[in-house]
Amino acid sequence: MRRVTTVFLLALLIGSLTLAWAGPARAASTWSSCLAKSSVTSWGAGEVRVCAGDGRGRYSGYTVDKAADGSCVRWRILWDNKSDTYTPQACPQSGTTTFDQEAPVGVSGVRDAFLEQVKI
Repeated sequence: MRRVTTVFLLALLIGSLTLAWAGPARAASTWSSCLAKSSVTSWGAGEVRVCAGDGRGRYSGYTVDKAADGSCVRWRILWDNKSDTYTPQACPQSGTTTFDQEAPVGVSGVRDAFLEQVKI
């Protein structure tokens, strides 16, 4: 039952982020590249959506730290022409972390994103 509740809450969170992203602040037609990824491991889970275009970008999603192992979980985003960006991390004490942030100014596109474990 706990797993069903967790899955339901995560689905609700993702739906909320999706609705927030579809707001009038940025028309979908201005993005030249988008990427959506999800990952589940023994130590963490998460989803991220990244878009870039016209020298601007945005990324949103969540991370979950599933193991009390002294590590945190975050997404690493690789841009075509800028240094990598790291999302806010989820740690054992924080549990789930959500984010919705602007990309570095001048990004031309997104190459990939990876969920990674970070020792603290």
